[in-house]
Amino acid sequence: VGGRLHVSMVSATRPFAFEYLGTTTRLIVTPLTDRCYQTLLGAIHLNLGGAPEGPAGTGKTETVKDLAKAVATQCVVFNCSEGLDVTAMGQFFKGLASCGAWSCFDEFNRIDVEVLSVVAQQILSIQIALGGGVGVFSFEGTTLRLHAGCAVFITMNPGYAGRAELPDNLQALFRPCAMMMPDCALIAEISLHAGGFHEARTCAAKLVGCLRLCSEQLSSRDHYDWGMRAVKAVIIAAAVLKAQLRERRSSVDSLPERASAARGTTSVAEEPVNVNDNADGESGELRRRSSQVGEDELALTLGALRACTLPKLSAADVPIFSWIARDLFPGSASAPSGRLPELADAIGTACESLRLQPLPPFVAKCEQLNATLGTRHGVMLIGGAMAGKTAALRALREALALVGAPRDKLPLLVTHRLNPKALPLSQLYGAFDTASREWTDGVVAELMRGLVDGARRAAEATEALAVYLQPPPWRGWLVFDGPVDALWIESMNTALDDSKRLCLASGEVIRLP
Repeated sequence: VGGRLHVSMVSATRPFAFEYLGTTTRLIVTPLTDRCYQTLLGAIHLNLGGAPEGPAGTGKTETVKDLAKAVATQCVVFNCSEGLDVTAMGQFFKGLASCGAWSCFDEFNRIDVEVLSVVAQQILSIQIALGGGVGVFSFEGTTLRLHAGCAVFITMNPGYAGRAELPDNLQALFRPCAMMMPDCALIAEISLHAGGFHEARTCAAKLVGCLRLCSEQLSSRDHYDWGMRAVKAVIIAAAVLKAQLRERRSSVDSLPERASAARGTTSVAEEPVNVNDNADGESGELRRRSSQVGEDELALTLGALRACTLPKLSAADVPIFSWIARDLFPGSASAPSGRLPELADAIGTACESLRLQPLPPFVAKCEQLNATLGTRHGVMLIGGAMAGKTAALRALREALALVGAPRDKLPLLVTHRLNPKALPLSQLYGAFDTASREWTDGVVAELMRGLVDGARRAAEATEALAVYLQPPPWRGWLVFDGPVDALWIESMNTALDDSKRLCLASGEVIRLP
């Protein structure tokens, strides 16, 4: 249109921004995603904001981010908290209006109602300027250049502690979109296809069916989650197992070629080719190989399902889960266990050094904790007092240090421990001084920034040492040793999800490695 590229959906049209965002993953488009795209683009076309609303794990933030990728526009995700005031939000809106980026304010209804009323006037002034098509407008006494590509989106999760009802003048500025139940089977099927699975539809159906039966037949616990995030964790673990199996088979298949090359001969096929084989024999061989591949992939899916599900189950629910898995995955005994013998030996040695008894249940829990850390960057240890939560964490830390002995001067595993309920939120994450507007960092911000710097230095050292040897991986743990409630953990929302960003009330965003 007019020599420019535009993106159209239904009656909404949006100019393509041509902003390079890097090679990132894209979201799997489902009917729910497509409906949200239509709602958000329609809201932008009407110079309004978009407000996806629904429970956790339904893809509200990820849909907004993926829509921004589709139109090549930068999207800034910010996790809202009670510490945000009118001045901080005004500074945020000034930058967005000037550069033309999108903003997605996660958990927007956590902001105080008094602040939300003023924020509504700030957003309204930007939307009026966009509707008028002006290039310059006045915002809180400051004359700003307006970029027509800017947009504001908010996500809300009603019903949680610390949530406020949006004022009516603010609700009128956003077009709502309900995000309830994603199509887990379709998402799992396409994700497994991307991970190299040939029988992705069968594996996805059994995976989603197993989690659905678990949600219906297992006991109700606060930490049980059988939704999209549980499906994604299993898919990641299954893709890792598939890659490991492919690597082992390729190394085994290359052994005859290596032996032939060492003898100075040309490798030939182990079995002579019979040109008289008929088509029925070839098709039977193909069916046999396809059946073998399907059985291997079902076993890998079951192994990943066990690795991601067993650590969070109570003792009474483990037999029920085993029965469900046995019914859906016949021949489950062939599923890979994923146990690392060297890690089990290292855990036993670590228990001796910590004066603990390496009982089989305790060692198994340490191994499960290590497997969970491989698929998630946020892990919660749940149990009563004196159940061994801190002891398991210490034993695993010592065991990982023994498995990967230091080959340089950098520590392999840095651990910081604090009690989140021992400090107020202002000292935990940081706060503005009410008189001077000076920002003071909190304990979590300082520790997280130190871990990010440590990961950067370790990455630089790894690049320098990779020419001569393969150094062990660097790990950084920030342990919140204390009770968990929604008042302080919600500020870690974007740090624990796929965004991996710690958002402070000052506007700073600490990106986790």
